[in-house]
Amino acid sequence: MYNCKDEHLASISLSGDLILHNLASGQRAAELKDPNQQMLRVLDYSRVSRHLLVTAGDDGTVHLWDTTGRN
Repeated sequence: MYNCKDEHLASISLSGDLILHNLASGQRAAELKDPNQQMLRVLDYSRVSRHLLVTAGDDGTVHLWDTTGRN
């Protein structure tokens, strides 16, 4: 998922982890795991803030991530 208001691309790996890619450097900015240790299936950027990302896992739990603080 590309965020047109930011320099990051978010993806979900084959193992279900959230990966943030820095498009400017070409490097991985962060690799984040679901707090409930579930495979992530869905992601979308917030329309309110360019630093907020929402994911949902196998258990149906929705998580809000702040990409500036890796949490």
